[in-house]
Formats: sequence, structure tokens, C-alpha cells
Amino acid sequence: MNKPFCIALLGLLSAPSLAQEVHSDGQRVPSEGWMQYASPAEAGFSAQGLAEARAYFDGLDAAAAMVIHDGVVLASWGEVERRFMCHSVRKSFMSALWGVYVDRGEADLGLSLAELGIDDMEPVLTEGEKRATILDLLKARSGVYRLAAYEPPQNPKPPRHSHEPGTFWCYNNWDFNTLVTIFQQQIDPDFFAAFGREIATPIGMQDYRPRDGYLHYEAEKSIHPAYPFRMSARDMARFGLLFLNEGRWGDQQVLAEQWVERSRTSYSDAGRGRGYGLLWWTAGAPDLKALGMYSALGYGGHAIDVLPGADLVLVFRVDTFEGDNVPSAQRHELLRKILAAHTGEPGDQAELVALESQADGTSAAADPGDPGSTPTLLPDALLARYSGTVANPFFSEVEVSKVAPGQLGIHLPNQGNFDLLPRGNGRFLIEDVNQEVVLLLDDSGSLGEVAHPEVIAVLAQQATQQGDGNRALELLRKNASLFPESIAAKDALREAETKAQAQGNLEPYATVDQTLDALYGAVTFGPGGECDWEVLREVFLPDAIFSQPPPRGEQRRLMDLDGFFADFRDFIANSPVKQTGFSEAIAHRSSDQFGDIAHAYVIFEPRLG
Repeated sequence: MNKPFCIALLGLLSAPSLAQEVHSDGQRVPSEGWMQYASPAEAGFSAQGLAEARAYFDGLDAAAAMVIHDGVVLASWGEVERRFMCHSVRKSFMSALWGVYVDRGEADLGLSLAELGIDDMEPVLTEGEKRATILDLLKARSGVYRLAAYEPPQNPKPPRHSHEPGTFWCYNNWDFNTLVTIFQQQIDPDFFAAFGREIATPIGMQDYRPRDGYLHYEAEKSIHPAYPFRMSARDMARFGLLFLNEGRWGDQQVLAEQWVERSRTSYSDAGRGRGYGLLWWTAGAPDLKALGMYSALGYGGHAIDVLPGADLVLVFRVDTFEGDNVPSAQRHELLRKILAAHTGEPGDQAELVALESQADGTSAAADPGDPGSTPTLLPDALLARYSGTVANPFFSEVEVSKVAPGQLGIHLPNQGNFDLLPRGNGRFLIEDVNQEVVLLLDDSGSLGEVAHPEVIAVLAQQATQQGDGNRALELLRKNASLFPESIAAKDALREAETKAQAQGNLEPYATVDQTLDALYGAVTFGPGGECDWEVLREVFLPDAIFSQPPPRGEQRRLMDLDGFFADFRDFIANSPVKQTGFSEAIAHRSSDQFGDIAHAYVIFEPRLG
């Protein structure tokens, strides 16, 4: 099932034109924010049909979807403002940026790798491979078959030198990655800033930041890096609408119409009826092909589907941070349900409402209750204290550094750069990933560890497999202490402690449950019996202080350990429990642990006999 999502609350605007630009050619594009049809009927769609599409979406392992019709939001489901990984959708972004400079005459796609001075690590490229051109790379027809960064372990390619450049299609990350090397050498040294300047800003992307992309190197494979992006669904929808509008955004021709046409033209058979253009896929299914559909596709199910024949864009997102995956067939079925709901064209005076913010504190907003709030700014002394590079058992290292005034960011190898949203006491939320970490300082006051619950849990599991049960328990207790709201951490600790106790490997009073069991066992006795005073002294610290709720109108009594014992003995001597026996039946028990300190909440019923 899909992750929980926020439902957009739609508010009527007195002047929809303030947020929706309608131009002389009838083209509609959003300005600062998206507009949405007040009802499906306003867009020429069946409410029941869209409800069926929504129900189908809710059954998928999807995170978000946006449907744009005639430049206006027809449907917005899930976390449309959250920046997810784009994976291979990035390649269509790359194609668009090359198009900008080709149109200006500042890029020559006919230049060869030899003319550009492009090579790779040993074994170096041959003269034949260096005949491949930039255009060959954009078509995935370079004929260079080598290992590349950011590709799956199982990625079969033809044998090296088996095809001449330009003669054979192969979906090949070497081609896609080398394009960014050439771009940064020949056009602009900062690819992500250039994308922001030439594409994101002109079309009004709301969430894009150059720092949300990074260059991903795998030095053992190639010198050419991948260029992963994170982007929100609502920004990807603008990109799709730009292509639906033949490269035009309002009064500005952001991309040449000829480049859009070249991009969506198929030059290669990509299998199953699909084609491949300039880093875009063309549809294989006959019904979708009839609508001229072409797509930017990414691992896990991410997609921007552009359907000129239906005047429609579908953006589909999946939480690949959590390993979710939605097959293309399911996305196509969703698309068909949306198309089947179409009943007519939007009216000239269709009522529009603002698509309101759905921010939940995992992206730009710092306060989950206030989507418009600004991030909490940290003092420079705290920024310096928490900045540093630390070893990590799953990455070579993790770096925390200042990314903006008062703000920290974290670089996670293989995932990218993320802002850290402060939650207090060294706790931070990794923006977009939506996972909490705790920055722990060492004895010198410098950053010593970036604690993450899943990392600690895996280390505990490894310790268990190595037969080091004590180390595993230590790690699980640390996890439950650092992340007290994590049910998984509590359950794992409880399971491990129960197992250790059954095996006789648990020290007395090592857990909250053990201590409470000992306490209530010690005050239980039969007729003529006594409390187990020796166990009670073991359970409590010698300097423990006891607080006894007073009768109404009197002051609270505080006692030390000896005072508590004397009071309890007096209770036993002056009540029937000496003859009947005594116990305390627990009706409810819960606890929260913070390091070596725990707060236990117990509801019990005293019983005689």
C-alpha cells in the first residue's frame, strides 16, 4: 500500500489569474503556484472515474502523483512537495539543458570524443571509440561499453568494440555520465546551477535547489560521474508541461520547438514496442502510442509521462528511499483509468482553486504544524561543534557541514546532500528522506558519531551473528534510548532481552521489565510472610528518594530508602496483610528509557490474600 499522504485543502481565490497565466495562444501555465480545477466536471472529467483512479492509486506502493490537463492540476495525490530521488529521470533533464545551448549555437553535437579530449581510466578509449559524438551519447549509441557509475550490478552490455559509434542502441550509463563531464568542460562548470538558471527558474520550479543534486563518482569504474537529482512532483509537473507546450512557457520559448521534437523522436528500437529518443522514451503500448506519449523514466517507477494527444501530463513518484517499487504496467493502468474518466473539454470559464501547500516538515518547512515557517537557524558555535566527517559502517564516511547561514547539511555517499532540520538536543530530521539522526559529540566536544536507528540495528544484528550477545544488547539499548519514539527499536530490545533472560545471559535488573518484575515480586507474600527486603534493597539505589502522595490539604512526603522501608513495615504491622498475605496486581505497565534512566508508569490493584 502507498505511504500515508496529506490531502490538499482547496481554497477559492477571488482572482485565479494571479496564479494562472493564460496567454494569447490559449496556453495556460502556473505562475508562482499551481491552480487546480474546482471539480473534475470543470475539467471535462467524471468525478466517479477519477475517484476510481484515486482508489487504484491508493492501492499502489506509490508516494505521489500529479495529473495536469490544459495546464491546470486535474489531480494531486500524496506528497507532491517532497523531493524524492529522480534516478534516471535525470537523463531527460540533461537532454533539455543541452537543447538550450544547441539552440543558442553554443554547443555542437557533432563534436567527437577525440575532438573534445574525452577519455577514461585504463584501459583508455581506442581511436574508434573516440569517434563517438555528443549526439551519439544523447541517443545512447556511443559504442563505448565500459563500466560506469550509478548503474546496477547486473547491467549487461555488448562486448567492447563490438559496435561502431552511432550504429547500435544500448542503454548505457557511460554515455549518460560522460555527457555531464563534457557539459562541465565545454559549457558550464556547475551543471546543477546551470539547470536552475536555464530551466528551473524560467518555468518557476518551487522546490528546486542546485544543492539537491550531486556528482556521484565511483573511481573504480570510471572517471565520469553520474548526476543524481532530487525533485518534487510539482516541479517535475512543470518540466513535463514545458515539453507538452513544445518548449514554450508563457511568453518565453525556454526550449526550441525543434529540440522538443528531436527529443521525442525515436531513433532506436528499445524493445517491447518502445523507442528511444534524446534521453526520452517513447511509448510501446498501442493505445498510449496513439496519444503520442513519451516519458522520462527512473528506477523504482518514477516517471513524467507527456501525452500530447490528451493534453495531459502524469507525474508519478515512489519512495525509493524506503526501497518501494511500482512496475510500469501499474502506472500505465492508472493512466488508462484517468484517461477513461475524460468526458469533454474544460470550459472557457472553468472555476479554479489554489493547490495549497501540503508541507509536513520533511522538506522546506521547519515546523510540521506551519508549512510556511522558515527553518530554525543554529548559532555559529553550534554549527562548528556539529560539523565534521565521521566514519560510518555502511558508507566510507559521512560529512556534516554548514550549507547556509544557521543551517547544517549532511552528505551521504550514494544518496547525496540533504539539509538537516533541527529537532532539539542534537536531533535532526534528514530533509526529504524523512528519517531522524542524532549527532553525538565525543569527549573533546567535537562530532563523534551520526547515529541512525537502522544503522545501529544492523550493527546489533551483526554482533548477534558473531555471538557477541552483550554487544548486541548494548547497541539495542542505545537505539531505544536515542530514539525513544521508535517502536521498532523498543520491540527489538524487548525481544533481545527476553531471549537473553531465557538463556540465563542477562544480568539481574539489566532491564526495566526485570527491575519491575523483581520489585513487585518482592512486595508479594503469603499469609504470615514478609516482603523480600534484601531484593528490595538490591532494586533501589542506596540514595533513592521516595515521594508519597499526601492526603488532600497536606504536604507531599519525601523519604530516603530507610524511611520508605520503615513506613512499609509499619503498614504491614498495622493492617490485616500480615495474616492474609499481600500482592499488587498490575493492570497496566509501560516505560520509556533514556540512557540509564527509565520512567515507568504502573497502574496496580492492591490485593489481600
